[in-house]
Amino acid sequence: MVEQGRDANYRPNIDYSKSIQYQNLLHQTRVIMAIIYRDYLCQKEEKEKLLKQERQQYYLEQKELKKIYSSDNK
Repeated sequence: MVEQGRDANYRPNIDYSKSIQYQNLLHQTRVIMAIIYRDYLCQKEEKEKLLKQERQQYYLEQKELKKIYSSDNK
């Protein structure tokens, strides 16, 4: 599937001497790189820390959505 869907002429333009936050990358690219780092490159302790942060962020986002779309706000 990856072989069929890839662009054979694509040449990435990533400056490895700079942090990804200072490069002009698509949001999707940053997300994919973060997932690869979290799941395959970082140490177990850091992975647990990152997963905890993601759960907290998700919880806060859900709480905000409940506040916005609650039927009690009518």
